[in-house]
Amino acid sequence: MTTILNRIRLRFLLLAAAIAFVVAIRSHFIDIAFERDEGEYAYAGQLLLQGIPPYQYAYNMKLPGTYLGYAGIMAVFGESIRGVHLGLLLITVASMMSIFLLGDKLFGPHGGWPAAATYGLLSVSWSVLGPCGHATHFVVLFALAGAVLLYRGGERDSTLLFLFSGLLFGFAFLMKQPGLFFAMFGFCWAAVTEISRQRRQGLIRCGMLAAGIVLPFALTCLWLLLAGVFGRFRFWTFGYVREYQAEMELDEVWNWFASSLTEVAEPNLPLWGISIGGMVAMYLIPGRRRQAVFATGFTLAGLLAVVPGFHFRAHYFVTLLPGIALGVGGAIAALHHLVVRCTGRERLATLLSVCAFAIYFIWSVSNHWGLLIGRPAQEVADEIYTNQGFSDFPEVGRYVEENSGPDDRVFVFGSEPQVYFHARRRSATGYIYLYPLLEEQSFAKRMQEEMIAEVEAARPLFFVDAYQTWSEERNLRAKDIRDWASGYVTANYKLVALFVWKDGRKNWYYDEQATRFKPDRGFILRIYRRNQP
Repeated sequence: MTTILNRIRLRFLLLAAAIAFVVAIRSHFIDIAFERDEGEYAYAGQLLLQGIPPYQYAYNMKLPGTYLGYAGIMAVFGESIRGVHLGLLLITVASMMSIFLLGDKLFGPHGGWPAAATYGLLSVSWSVLGPCGHATHFVVLFALAGAVLLYRGGERDSTLLFLFSGLLFGFAFLMKQPGLFFAMFGFCWAAVTEISRQRRQGLIRCGMLAAGIVLPFALTCLWLLLAGVFGRFRFWTFGYVREYQAEMELDEVWNWFASSLTEVAEPNLPLWGISIGGMVAMYLIPGRRRQAVFATGFTLAGLLAVVPGFHFRAHYFVTLLPGIALGVGGAIAALHHLVVRCTGRERLATLLSVCAFAIYFIWSVSNHWGLLIGRPAQEVADEIYTNQGFSDFPEVGRYVEENSGPDDRVFVFGSEPQVYFHARRRSATGYIYLYPLLEEQSFAKRMQEEMIAEVEAARPLFFVDAYQTWSEERNLRAKDIRDWASGYVTANYKLVALFVWKDGRKNWYYDEQATRFKPDRGFILRIYRRNQP
């Protein structure tokens, strides 16, 4: 009895230690400035808190789940960078606890805590832009919770748990479209395991699971229909999404995927290495073949969630991290089983398992300690996002807010929606990103014309010129709207603020000083104010 209690205490102590470590890292980065995606989610969430539905003043191809998530976080913790990142911290902790429960169910008491610790570390790594609140963190939270209830539903013969599992998988999809792969995994697992066991009851449970998956999306469609924005929602999330594809040859797609995966895995390569071994070793644990198949299927779903659109950006790989963490849990559980089998000594097996994991974990942490917690947080963020100026956009927002009224509109000529959030002012156009207007897709010209019409009709008080954040290729495609912007600003605005980031130095110039200063190079952002009538 004492041994069992000690084992329970140990694994919960190890979980608590892992959570404390991850909380320390997230706390270190809690005040870093928003990047673009965070700015989009925060602005859309801000509008939701004002009673404005998605897609009315903010167009984007993502489903609105993460907007709702940000709105909920800000309603509790405040409309601030710190408030959002505090919410992200809690999401990470909840995900760690979910994968702890899942690892425990799949591999026993020695599989949950290493899986939780591994996911926590991987999810805060800069290799996946982990300190930032991307939609994939929300996807993973609901996917893990759905997987836990799915597995428990099968264990307990509970039809109701299948319904709740489906709801959670449905929310994973609502956070971002690739979350659908986790829902597909859940349904396939239920269909194979439940129908083969008891046909009639299995069909009912699959039906309940499917109903749960569909319900969040169906209610969202009804909400947006009643709000009068369903047509725009349908265009952006289904019509435009079909255009959002990387036009590359198959070998180019593979090269991009392989290079991105290498960059993602490299800082934590020791843990990725034992995870791959664990994927094989978990099948060797007696009586755990079914659990190993479940873990493999969940991992495959996370991998497939990276693929849609063939755009392999770093934070897309967050959906793969739970599978990697489960592989580590399987490896440690298999090691424990092997030692017990060879020596018959439970305590020795536990000690060796903990020590082996600690070595790999510390090795991974040491590989990028400076990026995690060893240096000032914003300095690291600025280094990761070279020449993006994210740390200075809060100042842009403050300037606009202090020099405008609540009903004044703002237009950012670029793709920096965080400005609208920091300024607490509405955009003059729903095109909070101008990227779609510069892509080689059939809607681009129509989008440009619509954006120009919306801006000219709104007559924004401030025109923020941030086009330098675009790539050189996008700048070449932007000639038409840059010509329009130049003429529109010349006719209606005057320069009131200028930001220059040159040779590692940042300088702001205002009013007459901004007009006189002529920067020759560096990152330049200009703020114009509409002329008085």
